[in-house]
Amino acid sequence: MKPIARVFILMAVLLAVFPARAAGIDYPTKPLMLICPFSPGGSRDIIGRIFATTAEKYLGKSLVVVNKAGASGVIGIQAAIQATPDGYTLALISTSM
Repeated sequence: MKPIARVFILMAVLLAVFPARAAGIDYPTKPLMLICPFSPGGSRDIIGRIFATTAEKYLGKSLVVVNKAGASGVIGIQAAIQATPDGYTLALISTSM
C-alpha cells in the first residue's frame, strides 16, 4: 500500500474516533459496520476492506464490511442513512470527476 493511502486511512480513523475520546466516552464498545455500496471483489470493496483492517488495529474492535450493491450505490447509501444514528455505522462513498 502506498504511504499516502496509509495517511488517508489513519486520518479517517482518527476523525471517527477523536470526538468520542475527547468526550471521555469508551468508544467503540461493539463492532462497527462499514457499508460498501458496491459489489464484492471490486476495487472499491478492496479499499473498504483495507480500511477495515487498518481501523481494527487502531480501534481494537472489529469492523465488519457489508456490501449492499445496486442502483449505482444508492441502495447502500440509503441503508447507511436509515441506520441507527449511534455512531457504529460507516459508509464508503466514491466520487468521480
